[in-house]
Amino acid sequence: MSFKDIFKIDSDEDLTLYVFYHEYCTTHLNIIGVKNGTWQNYIDSKKISEIYFGGNDGYKMDGSIFYDKPICSGDKITIPYRRWHWEGTSQVEGEIRLKWDNAAKWFSIEQVKY
Repeated sequence: MSFKDIFKIDSDEDLTLYVFYHEYCTTHLNIIGVKNGTWQNYIDSKKISEIYFGGNDGYKMDGSIFYDKPICSGDKITIPYRRWHWEGTSQVEGEIRLKWDNAAKWFSIEQVKY
């Protein structure tokens, strides 16, 4: 009953990223990477939900944030989001844009509301 996906993102640096995506009446997404043999958790959607949505991403919680599967394009990862409702999810309300900052060796995060 639970949907889980693992995606691999290769880069032109010595960095490989993995996206762990879970969906079942809520969503949870982690982006972790291996750089020079060391694991790092770069993105946790629970932390994004705390910052941008007041932590409103609970299991079967009407109106909570529901993240779609991420879309990778160039140096950006886009994560569309919508709301979970008992009647079904809403239309996409916006997206979270992650852009790799090579100087910081981390992602910048931008919220875009539609």
